Amino acid sequence: MNRDRQIQNEVLDELRWISDGGDSNLGVGVQDGIVTLTGFVPTYHERLLAESAAKRARGVRGVANEVRVLHAPTERRRDADLVRDCLEALDSRLPGTSLNIQVLVSDAHITLEGSVGTWRERRRAENTVRAIEGVVAVHNLVAVLPEVMLQEDPQFRASSVAIRGPDRVQ
Repeated sequence: MNRDRQIQNEVLDELRWISDGGDSNLGVGVQDGIVTLTGFVPTYHERLLAESAAKRARGVRGVANEVRVLHAPTERRRDADLVRDCLEALDSRLPGTSLNIQVLVSDAHITLEGSVGTWRERRRAENTVRAIEGVVAVHNLVAVLPEVMLQEDPQFRASSVAIRGPDRVQ
């Protein structure tokens, strides 16, 4: 069996594993170690899970994720409802920090803008909105500006002084 066929079988096994052994609506093609995923899934989260599964297979050099999020017409959510749900989820998971993040929605594509103090907060904001039902894609444009935290959060400033020394923190 050639290497591309082995990779394809490994990716298919990974996809079966994440779908609890059920049938997948995804196709897997491999050429020169580059995996192409095609098909439809009901949520953005499942699209990202399929991509992660493909990246886990040995020998994969790249992944082209052409999987589409497909909602039944009756299940499609209004953008205004998605904005509201995103803001509520961000307020719940990132209290205080969420005030520095703006949510824009167009055709169920979420764009996050604004600034946070750490990369962890940036990732957490993206992961929070990614899990909301009806989201098709997330574009995270949130900037990480640690100096904002130094000015606004005395506890963050104190920990930075302890780590870097008082001469290194403004």
